[in-house]
Amino acid sequence: MANDGFISQQAIARTLGRYQVIKRIGRGGMADVWLCEDPRLHRQVAIKTLPAHAPDDVAFTRRFEVEAQAAAALTHPHIVSVHDYGEHSLPNGQVITYIVMPYLPGGSLADRIEALTAAKQHMPIEEALTYLAQAADAIDYAHQQGVVHRDIKPGNMLLRDANWLLLSDFGIAHLLSGNDAEVHTGAGFGTPEYMAPEQARGRDVPSSDIYSLAVIAFQLFTGRLPFIAETTYALSVQHILTPPPSPRQFNPQLPVQLEQAILHALAKKPEERPGSAQVFFAELIRAYPGLAPRFTSEAPLPASSHTPHTLPPLNENASLSRDQHSTITQSRLRFSGFLPASDKPITRRTALAGGGIAALLLAGGGSAWFLTHQSKPTPKPPVQAPTPPARPNPNGPNLVIRDINIDTISGLAWSPQGNFLTTMPGTSDTIYTWDIEHMRANATPQPGAKLNLKYGSKTLAWSPDGSILALGNTNEETLSDFHTMSLDLYTRDFSGRAPGFQKPIFAKGAGTLNGLTWTRQKYLFSVSYIADAEDYQHFYLWGLDCNKPGQTTMNATKIKAYIGGGISPANTLVKASPDGQKIAIACEGGILVGTASMNGGLPTWQDAPGQLPLPQDQNFQDLLTVSWSPDGNKVAGYYSSNTTALAVWDVGKGTKQTALTTTLSNKITTLAYGTNGKTPLIATGTPDGQIQLWDTNHFDQPVATLSSDVKKAVQALAWSADYKWLAASYNDDYATTHIWKMQGRTF
Repeated sequence: MANDGFISQQAIARTLGRYQVIKRIGRGGMADVWLCEDPRLHRQVAIKTLPAHAPDDVAFTRRFEVEAQAAAALTHPHIVSVHDYGEHSLPNGQVITYIVMPYLPGGSLADRIEALTAAKQHMPIEEALTYLAQAADAIDYAHQQGVVHRDIKPGNMLLRDANWLLLSDFGIAHLLSGNDAEVHTGAGFGTPEYMAPEQARGRDVPSSDIYSLAVIAFQLFTGRLPFIAETTYALSVQHILTPPPSPRQFNPQLPVQLEQAILHALAKKPEERPGSAQVFFAELIRAYPGLAPRFTSEAPLPASSHTPHTLPPLNENASLSRDQHSTITQSRLRFSGFLPASDKPITRRTALAGGGIAALLLAGGGSAWFLTHQSKPTPKPPVQAPTPPARPNPNGPNLVIRDINIDTISGLAWSPQGNFLTTMPGTSDTIYTWDIEHMRANATPQPGAKLNLKYGSKTLAWSPDGSILALGNTNEETLSDFHTMSLDLYTRDFSGRAPGFQKPIFAKGAGTLNGLTWTRQKYLFSVSYIADAEDYQHFYLWGLDCNKPGQTTMNATKIKAYIGGGISPANTLVKASPDGQKIAIACEGGILVGTASMNGGLPTWQDAPGQLPLPQDQNFQDLLTVSWSPDGNKVAGYYSSNTTALAVWDVGKGTKQTALTTTLSNKITTLAYGTNGKTPLIATGTPDGQIQLWDTNHFDQPVATLSSDVKKAVQALAWSADYKWLAASYNDDYATTHIWKMQGRTF
């Protein structure tokens, strides 16, 4: 399943199965929530709709049924029950699945936290303990049933009233963290602020839920999160690498024992945390012995041997009667018997990610070498390794870079001047530039340049003359506004910031800069959603005139269009043509093409020709990336439903043309337009690590498949400026980057 963007009110129409839609009451990156009326039982319900998929996607339907029934089987006083589930056909033939739950108008714990923050107040201790006790009991009960939540956060904790919490969205996180979600994210499913370190690395265990609950405890008792950053990736880095701060640093009135309990549950390694959520709560309540009796009663906890009720097979008209649901006994929780046997103080832990060793391998040329380094600014000298046997496959990569010190390379960028490749890790602070010719000529080469950032960067682009590397979403300075992003301009050799731009440049109102691109006038542009606004009909075009040094602000112009994208950090939403004359932007329903300029410090936009549309029956789809043909006459993008469709437009034919589209047999994760010197080729990456090459005149099958020993999703693809080289990065444990010499290859 893929991220197809938000489902529109028009697509939902007036009904979901038998349920009458009243209004949308929630919107997220992967699901919408609707207030509906159940005409049969005469009650209001909340219905969560998931992204669309093809009606013949049997695998997803089966997985959805399993997860829906698993969620329905969780009968507990502090877990939101599942009333029903079904599927709904859209006008375009696709299908959305939905889950029916009780409507709870009391809001969520996130709303309660927001109200206290606005009032500059801490939550009362007993109230915080009440919520944590109820959540802990629900989490442990779910774990006893073999269910890990994977997305514990205040927004998933609904309040029936002032002192009764219900945990929601069991099964949703697991459903959306299937293969397709992993393809787009390169990490485990969850919410970055509350995500355990192992989830940020793509793995989750029951203890991950305990870590997330500890983050919530930190927030309830201190009024702030343990880790604050401006981007998802910076947060991931902190969860993986940075020891949590002392809660008493922000609220000195907290008992030392409470701080120790929170820090214990925030341990970087799952095995070092409390063995269950209730053990964690027991450590918390030890700090308040006078309140402990209030969290004990004679009512037993739900038995782990409880026989779950089941839901009928997937059917749009299927529903549950009230009698099919077990009666929930609303009793206070008992925690006696869960206090740890040891009173040994808990200390703060320093976590290290990975083994601190990077390996770089030169392949296909008959020689090999490894580069080793510790997690320090200066790498150790390289060590020669044995020469591997020559690759018999002519489509194997010529160069291979591996680095087990980081998780994955999420961005690739070639300098326009010379064959210099810059690799950008998604959750690491070190950016490298590699001189390809130097790599080929030396048995023990070093990176041509290395830049250490405080939080890393999430998007990058070289200036047209190759003298400046722009890094977006760096946030090297602490920002109090969560809707302000920063970018930095560095010299080619990373020796310092670019002349005239010694300070960060801020984009105020950008949640995230979704790509960077330069025009030939040395104007730098980006795009973003409009942060903190329910305005999805417009997006921001950001611009900076880099001919005028000393600027510290990137300004924006509002453009009327639905921006496309998806959730992959490697998706390219904005791209200048090879000659730097025009810009293409991935949107919903097509690609917007025009010219961008700067006037008085503000970006301006002129359609040229405007939005190039998808076919009418696909015009609700999000374009997930955009790329130009080498001659600048065509643009390509892809969108994903059950399968992936590739679309190509001839810019000269204007906005009335019909896009050349094809449905591919394999899903793809990214694409890049290039050439082997004779034929224009579109390179696409797949979830299983294939690089396929397509001739737009022969879309029925790829003209070639480049060989790789990596069977994980392709994260990014990039052709060198002269189209002699093609680089690909993968979502594997070794942060692999493969590089093929493309010039002269025949297919």
